[in-house]
Amino acid sequence: MMHKLSVVGICEPKLLTYDIESIRIHLNFDHVVSNPSGDMWIFFSLPFSSVAVGDSDQHLSISFGHPQCSCPFTVSFVHAKCTAVERRRLWHALLSDKPCQEPWYIVGDFNLILSANEKRGGRPFQPSQGLELSHFMDEAGVFDAGFFGSSFTWCNNRSERARIWKRLEIGRAHV
Repeated sequence: MMHKLSVVGICEPKLLTYDIESIRIHLNFDHVVSNPSGDMWIFFSLPFSSVAVGDSDQHLSISFGHPQCSCPFTVSFVHAKCTAVERRRLWHALLSDKPCQEPWYIVGDFNLILSANEKRGGRPFQPSQGLELSHFMDEAGVFDAGFFGSSFTWCNNRSERARIWKRLEIGRAHV
């Protein structure tokens, strides 16, 4: 059975936002929004409606409505920076975007992992490495929504013993 995707988020498109409209048309979506840095593009089609809730160079939060949903829901698309100092700005911004009543989903690349089973290769995982993301999840009241597919979403593309695999793209939910 073929499904038509109604919402798609792309982190790090490696293209200029100048191209965004032609790509929207080529992909057959009705609307597209981008964060200020242009490295996060969210495409969606009717009957979804949207209101931007917040954005930064690391995220874009959108409240979506749909005729078949009893209430709107917020999705925060994330492409986190690699340093803890930069990510602190992200955690603060996401907490500011958190809806009071409606469901909230946070998806994307957090550039962090929570546990040893989210990494293969390289230096052994230290539990302290997952504390930053764990503290944010506790403060935000979100949980890991799970996944299906490949266990790892990122690789450093080095050969043999130098290769490292991690699961960086994760979905979090607060319902």
